[in-house]
Order: sequence, then structure tokens, then C-alpha cells
Amino acid sequence: MAHSDQAAYITQSEAELAYNILNNQSLILDYCAPCDAMIPELVEIKSLQNTFTNYEHFWEIVVNNQGIDLAYTYIYVDDLWINLANYIDIEVFDVPMQLSELDIEQLQINGDYEVTLDFTVEELNFQMQNLLTQFNGILESPQRLKLVETQNQWIEYFDAQMAWYAQLFLESDYSEYERSLIKQRIEVLNLFYEVFEEY
Repeated sequence: MAHSDQAAYITQSEAELAYNILNNQSLILDYCAPCDAMIPELVEIKSLQNTFTNYEHFWEIVVNNQGIDLAYTYIYVDDLWINLANYIDIEVFDVPMQLSELDIEQLQINGDYEVTLDFTVEELNFQMQNLLTQFNGILESPQRLKLVETQNQWIEYFDAQMAWYAQLFLESDYSEYERSLIKQRIEVLNLFYEVFEEY
């Protein structure tokens, strides 16, 4: 992440606060608003450390073995992507406090989005939930209730399929089949979203 440092090296108390917040997150957004052509990147937190930098009194947060700048890190809070530095009262410049749907439209599921990439199960579930949330803005109340009903039916189908698959195949194949089912659901939901959005 080649950004200008703003909140990469922080105090120990700031690092402890950021660590505790991130420890309850599974995904973050890496987004540098001042950077030219910077596309928001969804990052799954696989490892997290609160580390002394060995430089003066500064500490840093390390995600997936890479130091991050809190000025360009966004966490998901109350259905919004919130800037982590601002969230813990670190003064930073030229970064929005929160990202709107337009700001992160590259992460939205749309007709040009490639859902066959090797996303993790968590990333795919995030994409599906994000798409379901978008339906709230285009559906009438009866339609939303019907969508919830059909989504619950799909979850029952998904659970039954995974239980059946677990009895037949090795555990190493389990996650790939899980991803394939979620990808199929995303593609179906995306198709219907495009149709409803046109009206």
C-alpha cells in the first residue's frame, strides 16, 4: 500500500484501541482517497498484530504481515464504512470520515463484476449481503418480504447441500463447493437486481 503516511506510526494507546476494534472485524477496506485512481480494496483479516516499531515511541498495526495506515483503513460499523483513524480520534487530512455507496461502487455487484474469482467464503458472503442490502432501495415492502422469504429458502437449501456434500467428499473440497453455491446465488440475485433497477 504505497500511500503517504498519516497514521501508520501511532502511539501505543492508539494502537491498542485500533487493535481491539480490528480484532472484532473480519474485513477492512483499504482506500486512499487522495491517491489517483485508487480503487477500494476489500481485505480479509487473516492475521492481526499490535507492534512496537523500534522507532522512537511509535507503534503500528500489522494486518496479514503488512503494516497499515489507519488514515486509509475503513471498518464496517452500523452498515457504513467508517475511517478508522477518524473513528479513534486521530487527526488525518483529505480522507472522508465515511464512504458512501458511490464511493465504493467498485465493490458492488453489477453486470460487469466477475464473481468467478477466487474470493474467500467470507468475501463472497459479504458481497451477497451487500447486494441484498441494495434491494432495499428499489423494492416495495411486499417485494422485500418476498425476497427475505426466498433468501431464507435458499439458506435452507444451502445448508442441506453442504450437509450432503460433507458426507460424500473430503474436507479439503468442502470450501470450494461452498464458494460455488454462494457464487451461483450472487449471480441469480444480481440478475434480478439489474431487472428491478431498470424500472
